[in-house]
Parts: sequence; C-alpha cells; structure tokens
Amino acid sequence: CLATSGLLSTGSLVVLGLLGSLLADGGGSAVWLTTEITGVLALGICARHLGRRPERVVAAGRWILARANRVRHHPPAVGADVLDELVAQLRAVRPSGRDWTAATGFALLNWAFDAGCLAACAAALSVHGLTLPLLLAAYTAGMASSGLALIPGGIGVVETALILALVAGGVPAAAALPTVLLYRLISLVGVVGVGWTVFALQQFQPKPIAFAAARSGHDVAIPPDPIGVGAELSLDANPELVSAR
Repeated sequence: CLATSGLLSTGSLVVLGLLGSLLADGGGSAVWLTTEITGVLALGICARHLGRRPERVVAAGRWILARANRVRHHPPAVGADVLDELVAQLRAVRPSGRDWTAATGFALLNWAFDAGCLAACAAALSVHGLTLPLLLAAYTAGMASSGLALIPGGIGVVETALILALVAGGVPAAAALPTVLLYRLISLVGVVGVGWTVFALQQFQPKPIAFAAARSGHDVAIPPDPIGVGAELSLDANPELVSAR
C-alpha cells in the first residue's frame, strides 16, 4: 500500500506540474510537454509490467544484494529471505483496473484540494497576480522540494521553494511570504494538531465492554465474572451464540 500510494502520489503531482506548464505556455512548447508526458507514461507502463512480472524485480534485487554483500564481506545470500518476503508482500494485493482508477482520482484530488488551500490563502490576503498556471507551477515546485528535506513535512524547504516560485512568477515578496506561512499553518500545522488532538482523546476513552452478539442482531452484555473462574455463558435458545469469558 505504501509503495502504491507513493507511486500514484508522485505521478499525480507530475500531472499537475504538466498541466501548469501547458497552461503557462499556451501549448507553445509542445515538444517539451510531449517529452515529459511520454516519460511519465513510460514509467507507468514499466511499473505495471514489473508488477505483472515480479521475477525480474527479484533477479535485479538479488544481483544488487550480492554486490552489496561482497562490499560488506558477507555471504552472497545474506538478506535474500528478506527480499523474498518483501516481494511476496508486494504480490499479496492485486488491485483491479477500477481500484487503480479510483486511487489515481483520489491522489489527484488530494493535490488539487491542497493547491486550492494555497489559492484560498492568497485570496484571503488579497494577493493579486496569482494565476492558475503560476499556482500549479509554484505548488508543484514546493511539494517536489519536500522530498529533499530531512525534516518531516519539509519545514523550511517547502516554504522557501513556494516563496521563490511565487516571486519569480510576479507576486510581490511582501505578499508571497504571509500567503505561504498561512497556507503551511493550515495544511501542515493544523492537520498535525488535529491528529494529535484525536490521538490524545482516544487515550482517555473508556475501555470497550465485552459483548456477546446473537445471530438475531441483538447485543447481550456480559457481566464481569465475580469469582474469576472464567465460566462460559451460553443460551440454549441460540446454540450458535458466541461464548465469552
């Protein structure tokens, strides 16, 4: 799931970048855009082909592993079992065409709504000159730069890339800086804060009470065992009732 989501997320971000380049150039650099689109499609086809023929991935992985073990002065087969387990995990889930389509659509919506958050922040601060091509180009540059940051969330790197891209596109620096800071407070700090709040509330929730569910759909509460012998509770009216200690 992590590998698939990473692949779809990266591909969707590239699509947004291509869309921004297409809108900015007005179709003038058709050769460059065609080359980029062809490269993205080629990568997708290669990933699909390797997914259907994982034995080639295993062979390449074993070759790299053997070379790495030689450098480390280890036997060539060290780590091969871990590699086989990873490949088995990758082959455990076989998404259908509908699954790939839905996941790709959600990945695009994820980036689109996040870019919309940046546009909303610019509108809230009355920033002028932020066109759709500039928004997509700056947003793509900022999100792509997050992969180069060692700090979680790309703090510092993403902000710098976004501000530089907006300023290069004609937005004044005095307007680009508060826009980017407001966007990051909402899209990063706000989301992290909500996540930690939910996590903290879950820790104070009461422990769930054991229930025995009858086939009729009614829940039967099981009282605590006063003598601690772990006797099983059953009902003659429904022999298939789940027993609980």
